[in-house]
Amino acid sequence: MILDGAEVIAISKKDNFGVIKSSDSSIKPIPVKYIAICKYEDDNTIYAFLCNDKLEVEQDSIFDSVEDAKRYTLDKNKNVIWENGFIYINFDVVDFQDS
Repeated sequence: MILDGAEVIAISKKDNFGVIKSSDSSIKPIPVKYIAICKYEDDNTIYAFLCNDKLEVEQDSIFDSVEDAKRYTLDKNKNVIWENGFIYINFDVVDFQDS
């Protein structure tokens, strides 16, 4: 699977992962429905993509490794279940406005 030109390493099940808010409220809050850990070809940087209901990337965070990205998701919520190399994250309420 490819998102924004990056290969998806792991993706969450669809859920409610909080919202992305602008600091000045000039943009309507965007609900985050998926989180994907991704990597661009010929680039060692790992990205955690925050995606909307249509799997469109709304915001990202950069990491040095998949493990760092996994730790980031664990810091946001402890209810992470790892299955067959894929991340299934069950966030109840997460506010990503400071990410």
